Order: sequence, then C-alpha cells, then structure tokens
Amino acid sequence: MSKRSEFVGGLYTEHLEEISDLSVLRCFLSRQENQSWSDLGEIEERIEAHLDALIVGGEEALKISKELSTNGFGDERIGCAALFCRRSRFHLLRAMFESLEHDDEERLQVVESVLCREWPALWGSKELHALLSLPNGAAMAATLIGYLRDECSHAVLTEIIALADPRCQANALWAMGRLRDRKHIEILKQFAAEPDDDLSQTARLALLRCRYYNDIDTWIHEARLGRDGSLPLVGISGTGRHVDVLMKSALGGLSSSRLMLALGLLGDPVAFDVLLSAILDEQIRESAVTALHLITGAGLYVEKFIPEDTDADELMDEEIEKLKQSESLHPEAEQPGTTVRVLTTDADVWKSYIQEHRKAFRSRLRYRQGRLLAPQTLIAQITQEDNPAWLRKLGHEELVVRFDVDYAFETDFTVVRQQKTIDAYQRWEKINQAGFHPGKWYRAGKPV
Repeated sequence: MSKRSEFVGGLYTEHLEEISDLSVLRCFLSRQENQSWSDLGEIEERIEAHLDALIVGGEEALKISKELSTNGFGDERIGCAALFCRRSRFHLLRAMFESLEHDDEERLQVVESVLCREWPALWGSKELHALLSLPNGAAMAATLIGYLRDECSHAVLTEIIALADPRCQANALWAMGRLRDRKHIEILKQFAAEPDDDLSQTARLALLRCRYYNDIDTWIHEARLGRDGSLPLVGISGTGRHVDVLMKSALGGLSSSRLMLALGLLGDPVAFDVLLSAILDEQIRESAVTALHLITGAGLYVEKFIPEDTDADELMDEEIEKLKQSESLHPEAEQPGTTVRVLTTDADVWKSYIQEHRKAFRSRLRYRQGRLLAPQTLIAQITQEDNPAWLRKLGHEELVVRFDVDYAFETDFTVVRQQKTIDAYQRWEKINQAGFHPGKWYRAGKPV
C-alpha cells in the first residue's frame, strides 16, 4: 500500500469512527429526560459532514468501508451502515449484519437508529424482507416499516408476528399502529389480551391509533385488579365519564402513579382535589405534581441536586471507611453531581397555587399546561424544548387518537425531520382549527 493510500485510508477510517461515536452519543442523549430535543441537531450536522466526506471519497471510501464492516474491530461498523445506506449498497449492509456481535444490545440499538435515519427511499419490501433471515434483522425490519410508514409491507409484518419472538412481535405491533390499517385490528386485539405487558401495551396503543376504543373500560377494570399499565392510554383516549370513574377509584383507595398521570392527561380540573391529596403520599407525589402541571402549566420548579454515583471499586480504603460511617466523601460545596430542575412536591405550594387560580379553570373542560386543550396545545407539547421525550411522544399519540391527524413523527427522528413534521401540523391546524372547540372531548376527530 502506498503512503498516499495509507494516509487516505486512515482519514476515511477516522470519518467512520466519528460517525459511529457521534451516533452512539446521539442515541444516548435522545433518551435523557432533560435533553432539549433540538440540541441534537448539532450532532446530526457533524454526522452529516463526515458522511459527506465519505461520499466525496467515492469508490475508494466505499472499498475501505467494505473491508472494515466485516473485518474491523467493530467501532467503525455503525459508520459503515450509514454509508452503505447512503450509497444504496444493500449487499454490503447485509454482509456487515452477518458479522455483527448480536449479543451487544446497546450497539444494536444504535445500528437500528442509524438504519431508521438513513434507509434509502428506493429500498422497499424486497430489502425489508431480506432482513428477516439475518440475526436480529426481523426486529429491525419491523421498526423500519413503522418508521417509514411502509404500507406495502403488511405481509412482512405478518411473517414477523409468526416468528413468536417477543421483541420481534412488539416491534411489529408498534409498526401496525403506525400504519393504522384496520385490517390489523383482530391481531392487535389478540395481543392486547396478552399477560406480557410489553406486548399488550404496544398492541393497545396501536388499537387506539387504528380508531378502536372498545376496551377502555376493561383497562380501568384491570387497574382495580392491580394491572394499571394502560391508564396513561386512558388519559389520551378517555372521556369525562372516565374522569369520574378514575376519581372514584382514587377516593376508594386505588392510588397509583399511572392513575395520577391519567387524570393529568384527561385534563379536567375537577380532579384538582384528588391530585392535591395524592401529593401527601410519598409513593405517588411526583406523578401527582406532574399531573397538576399537565393541567395547569403552573411551572412550580425547584432545583434539585443529584449526587454522582459512587463506584466502590474506585475508592481508597479511607474513603470506604467514611462510607461505612455514613460520612460524606467530599465537602458539601465540592460534591460531584448534577443540578436539575424538577417540579416541587411541596403540598402547601401547590395548594396555594390552586386556591389562587382555581377560578381560571372550568370543570368538565380539558386543559393542557394551562390552556384549553385543542390541536394547537398538543402541537405546542411536541414542540416545547424542555418537555421530556415521553411527554412529547404522548402529545403526538393524542393528536392521532383525538383529532385523527397523523403526520409521521417520532421523538428520535432527526431534528430536521421533526421540525418538518411540526411545520406540517401547524399548517394543518391553521386550516382546521375552526372545526374543533377548545376544551371539548374528541376521538377520531369527532366530539364524544
């Protein structure tokens, strides 16, 4: 190998490693509750710059990537997957898959994230079906079908369901919810009754997205028996009657974090007193104040210091002895850790706020963060920078379930793609806002 080739090969290898490292970082940060979603755009721009350099490198860069994708140490392979998608080289992607270490769950999640970001539009059911024969390929194929909203891949999803692998089945059920085709309802109903919570909750959300609402009362009944995983789904699909049922359950002694969240999502101020009382329960107080904030938008935040975890293997003998004596390892001002903003759980603060502002809220109407709930408030919910990913996800699911509008959106889409979807929702809202009365109850775009 000439010195030039060695030098250029080193540059391309660095680009692949940088794409891999940045993709791992992006995947990690996207799961952090306090991460501003739009800040990930800077990482995505850096990934794009490295990919551009590899594209400019042409066949030489592709040749080096091909070699590293099957014979490298592994750190470059995530970057190779991105390049193979960008260059539409499915045979190279397939060969790389066969050489991956498939027991590394975190790395597989990053690869899946890269495929969802980079999968070429010209690849269709043929390529998705080809993934089924690869290790972990079926689960990724199902996720891709959901991300791409690939309506031509129903047969692939049916094959994946038949594999009887829980992870594959969960991803396929999720994809069925994204496609929103009512011909999947019978399969979804079957899995909605499964004892496995991952499968049943995924299927139940998919049923709501497919405009099937018949089981909401059953989910509440299950909660009374101790299985309350579906209560947040009641929050994004229920009616005023369900507010009364849940309040009665809470007053009767059935108190759980999910029940509080459901009341917050339903958004009826009639639940204020139940939520205020729940703050006194240490087990559910954080969910109770989250629910109050969801309705009121009060923003009663305080700063909370979270100490850094201590690794006992890295401590010296005298530090271990201090821990045994319950002594601090550091002076208070030098304690390592992070300060975050959290909602206060001081019951008196919340009680005072509700007493002062109660008249601003009318019972039997729905509110979200202080405003009468309408499509516009849910669009604001997925747009707001400091909303955690789980709340942004629920905001989008509720837009689909309540108002029957579904532009493809996921909180781990690229920032550019998320913003395009938000723009599309805002245009839709301007055209359709007169058709919805703020604060009223809707499902599938119709009053209930």
